[in-house]
Formats: sequence, structure tokens, C-alpha cells
Amino acid sequence: MREREVRAMVRALKRIQVERGLSTRGMAARLGLSPGYLSMVYSGQRRPGLRFVRAVMEQFDEIRQEIADMLGEE
Repeated sequence: MREREVRAMVRALKRIQVERGLSTRGMAARLGLSPGYLSMVYSGQRRPGLRFVRAVMEQFDEIRQEIADMLGEE
């Protein structure tokens, strides 16, 4: 994924997290990831790997369209 796609996915995931009232720990559990790893992805300290992207796409069907919309706005 290109950097702008990663940023769009992270923004969309954060929005979903807030909308659903999930903590970072809760979001990480839902994705099958550690809270520390998710925090590092959110802060830009880690680049999301294939496992992360796959988990996000499987858990949140709506994120594909949201990412496409965000990329269209840039």
C-alpha cells in the first residue's frame, strides 16, 4: 500500500473506532492484534502489514468505500 492509502485506512479505522465506542484495546481485540501494535500503527511508528490490512477488511466491510472516498477527496 502506498503511504496515502495507509493514512486513509488509519483515519477510517479511527473513525469507526470512535463511532462504535471502542477503546484501542477493544479495537485491537476485534482485529486480533495487540493494543501496542495498533497504537504504533495509529501513531505512524509502524507500517501496517498484510495481516493488519486483512483483519481490517474482514471486520469492517464499509472501510473499503470509506478509503476510496477519502482518496478521492485528496
